[in-house]
Amino acid sequence: MSIVSFLRRMLGLAPIAQAPSPPRQLSVGRAANPASHITPDFLQLNVGWNAEPNVPEPRVAPSGRDIQLDFELGAPVEGPFDEGERGTLRFVDCSRYRLGSTNDEGWYRGQCRYSTIAPRWGEFYELVGVDLLKDLPADWRAAGGAGASRHFLFYFRDETFECFAEDWLIEPDDANPLRRVMNTPNGEGQT
Repeated sequence: MSIVSFLRRMLGLAPIAQAPSPPRQLSVGRAANPASHITPDFLQLNVGWNAEPNVPEPRVAPSGRDIQLDFELGAPVEGPFDEGERGTLRFVDCSRYRLGSTNDEGWYRGQCRYSTIAPRWGEFYELVGVDLLKDLPADWRAAGGAGASRHFLFYFRDETFECFAEDWLIEPDDANPLRRVMNTPNGEGQT
């Protein structure tokens, strides 16, 4: 019992109402989302690597039922990538995708549908849970997959990549520099 509480009790005064506790962090890489019953949680997937922060130049290429996303990697001072290296992610059995125009300025101005609930701009996420906003963009492109339900989102500086796929992986190509940050020999198994 604090001194203030003790004195208030001795004087017969009502206790001071305490402010509610702040929300708990859900887990590493997830935003604490108090409205999680109506909005998704954001699970960060790019731990230890990221796209180049200024001009990542993302490119999307269909590959059968999959989608490949190629982009320039960030070259941190002591990181595993050299300037100009490009990494490739594969989204397996993708049903739809988009490379939208929402950029970092629009996100910070609240023009992105996830601006108020996503933890940070410039990261790669899987959106988990109820998402009433997922169908709002009008620029979705159909892909060859069979109605995959996992929602992936990557905020680049000048674009936003999203897709619905069964899974994602670092493209298992020896020339893909992202394989250097994975613990497995073929770049698979990160989810």
